[in-house]
Amino acid sequence: MVIPEQIENAMGQLLTSIRESDVYQRYKKSREEILAHPEYLEQINEFRRQTYAFTSREEPLTGFTAETRQLLRYREKIRQNNIMAEFLDSEMEMCVLMRTLTLELANTTDFLLEDSGIEI
Repeated sequence: MVIPEQIENAMGQLLTSIRESDVYQRYKKSREEILAHPEYLEQINEFRRQTYAFTSREEPLTGFTAETRQLLRYREKIRQNNIMAEFLDSEMEMCVLMRTLTLELANTTDFLLEDSGIEI
């Protein structure tokens, strides 16, 4: 499929705006900093793995479990380090921006998703 020139141009402007935004510049700076400390990145990735396993389990969460407390302690340990905390904060801000853009695009196209059971 060929993308119409008008959309291609607008997309280029959007991508440039994203790259020049304070949100992206903050993320880019914190990303470079975290990559300079592989041991920090490994800790963040371990936290991501644990969080994914915790949130992806099939049995429902009932109450504040030992597993919940352990995950929160690990999160707090990571957040005590300014470099890791800044990376996580800037990454989250970037994710919110990307999610907002995606939802706006999806909402302007009038796709028939309301009754499909697909949540966007």
